[in-house]
Amino acid sequence: MTTLTRQQRLAAESRPAIDRALGLIDGISLRPDRQEFGGATVPPHWFNRAVLLDDDLTDVQTGDDVYCGPEVFHLWPVSGRVVKVGTADAAAVMHSVSSVSVKHVRGRVRRCMPKMLLSSYAYVDEAGKGRTSQHVFGVNPDGSLVNITNNAGRPNRSGMDVLDIQARMAAGIGLYLRYSWTVEIRAVGSNFTISIPTSPEGARQLLSLRDVESGMQRRRALRHWVSGHSRRRSREDVTKDVDVRSHLRGVTPFQWEDLEGVVRPSAYDLEQMAVSK
Repeated sequence: MTTLTRQQRLAAESRPAIDRALGLIDGISLRPDRQEFGGATVPPHWFNRAVLLDDDLTDVQTGDDVYCGPEVFHLWPVSGRVVKVGTADAAAVMHSVSSVSVKHVRGRVRRCMPKMLLSSYAYVDEAGKGRTSQHVFGVNPDGSLVNITNNAGRPNRSGMDVLDIQARMAAGIGLYLRYSWTVEIRAVGSNFTISIPTSPEGARQLLSLRDVESGMQRRRALRHWVSGHSRRRSREDVTKDVDVRSHLRGVTPFQWEDLEGVVRPSAYDLEQMAVSK
């Protein structure tokens, strides 16, 4: 019987949550929610690469402390995608939010505002069928949101407080990902990817059971930071110490049985690496 390391146990415990999410949303069929205020057609790719939020991924995932206050809208434009599996309302709920201009919402809002968000939702059942809706929010100067969707006489059946919170969460996730590493993962051959916010250490734990590449005896190291250090080099009987700056090294693509994906450093880390060159 093979004994798993702590990292490998965490990977094995995380795998069901990933399989559950991909099983629900890979190949989803979406249609407008005709019973809901804001029912609209939303293509599935609008939710691609959404951040998976699942309590079973707590040990390898970051993002539980995502800030959703009014300050998330101070940096503009904003964009974020979230998928939550196993909610009280559906087998999976997906949400995409992005800043939009007047030309994108003309005729769909009661009034235009300097800052506007298009929030798209999908409530997916166990069979992979989803109901979609959209709302347009205006962002007030204090960061509060106001729903400016033109309801065209339809009754307002949505819980606006819930939609407000969901819009803030997606926007907060988008900002958070600027500083967080992610593992993007999908079923082999699929076009639908989920993202797991993590750290270099979290990625190593999550993917510690990934496949060994063909022709290799062991798994190659995943992308990670190498701290600055000194290296002694000898050439033609001359020895000197060379300073090596902090840098990223390691592979980014991986395969894990019937799953594949990439490890992506944060945009902030990539900027820091570019500056250090």
